[in-house]
Amino acid sequence: MTSAEQLLQFNESIRTEPVLPFTIVPVKPIDKLTAKELLFIHKLDKITAEHHHDLLFNSTLAAKLLATSQRQLHRKLVQLFQKNFTQYLGHYRLARALPLLKTGLQIVLICDLIGFSSPSYFAKCFKKTYGLTPKQFQQGKR
Repeated sequence: MTSAEQLLQFNESIRTEPVLPFTIVPVKPIDKLTAKELLFIHKLDKITAEHHHDLLFNSTLAAKLLATSQRQLHRKLVQLFQKNFTQYLGHYRLARALPLLKTGLQIVLICDLIGFSSPSYFAKCFKKTYGLTPKQFQQGKR
């Protein structure tokens, strides 16, 4: 499929499925992104949504699913999000944890659902990002 065909397909998909909001917001304002950048972010968000819970999901698999090289994936992530793949995936998983924490599920179960192998590592990353432990967040100390 040529890039022109991909852009046409993307424009068609905008009418049928919501593209925004993205789980991780790009550095550039959304209205300043090109159609190709929006298409890449949409595909990345979709692939990450399907695989973020998998402990073996990494930049190699993501690049393969996006039909690009690891190097090109890295360049695009740095350009759009100022993050490498590991940072992007970690942020994505933490963002996915927020609504689950609000439901009151056990933190160990949430870790399994979002792809963290260790509850203590999840708690460390969560606190570094949000300034609270997952338990404090669950208890409403926002």
